[in-house]
Amino acid sequence: MDKIDALLAAVQKELKRHNYGYFVIEVPPHGSKVQVPGCLPCQKEFRTIDHFVEHLADEALPALFINLRAKKEAANG
Repeated sequence: MDKIDALLAAVQKELKRHNYGYFVIEVPPHGSKVQVPGCLPCQKEFRTIDHFVEHLADEALPALFINLRAKKEAANG
């Protein structure tokens, strides 16, 4: 597997990790619980799919590349 294939596999794995659905949050001050839409693994609330896509593009993928760069630098000493 060359570098581009490895990069593609890492990006695909990261994108598949995130999913849009509903999770429960507690609303202060009474502690009532409500379901909200958003990214389940990140527990981030998003009202629209466009906001979820922005989350992937602006947060999830940059974090992936930062981690990949750090691993590469650690391996190279």
